[in-house]
Amino acid sequence: MHRTVSIERGAAWYAEGWRLFTKSPGLLIGMTAVLVLIMLLLNLIPFLGWLISMLAVVLLAAGLYVALDRLHKNEPAGFNLLFAGFGELFRPLLILALIFVGAQIVISIVIALVVGGGMMGATLMGGMMPGGEPSPEAMASMLQAGMTALMLALILALPLFMAYTFAVPLVCFSKREPVSSLKESFFAVAANWAPFIVFGLIYIVLAVVASIPFMLGWLVLLPVLFAAGYAAYRDVFAEQPNVMTP
Repeated sequence: MHRTVSIERGAAWYAEGWRLFTKSPGLLIGMTAVLVLIMLLLNLIPFLGWLISMLAVVLLAAGLYVALDRLHKNEPAGFNLLFAGFGELFRPLLILALIFVGAQIVISIVIALVVGGGMMGATLMGGMMPGGEPSPEAMASMLQAGMTALMLALILALPLFMAYTFAVPLVCFSKREPVSSLKESFFAVAANWAPFIVFGLIYIVLAVVASIPFMLGWLVLLPVLFAAGYAAYRDVFAEQPNVMTP
């Protein structure tokens, strides 16, 4: 069962994630960099690249969490752990990944229908002017459709984010079934909305800073984010508070 933590824990997760990161920065940077590279290469595959990459990211993320758990316990951790998700936990993680892909497809279809409806409305409301440009009515209709699609995407993505925040570590460490892990993650994030708002606001600042020197800061920020997520999991689902503190 999850527990509700105080609002300042949202910032503490970064501090604890940083301490965990410093235990083996080279390993974590290397693992994260290879994960991103694999995702980029898979997306180059025509048609099925996106689907395969979305499945792979869940399995590879599990490997990162396993490595972080080893480092937290001061146990040996090697680069091979990046592929730990392809071992005995492959089946539940694959189901989790398939649900993730299915949810994204549904969201994309809904957004496409909204945008398509907006385009049709634009055509009915005046279409093109003699010079080949959209009429003011059509422009207004398309703009409204775009804004509606954006808001809808954010609304639909939020519960998906909440369901997957802790789903992978719950499968890896708590041996939860995929659907059960999604439910527990969703309600855990909902119960801890305040620290997650703090976590998100700090993330925005760190993302801007990491992007300034040619995006090089992301080499550190990405593994720290994973480590902070692991710290949050330990904090929210552990019986004792501050389990990551040395």
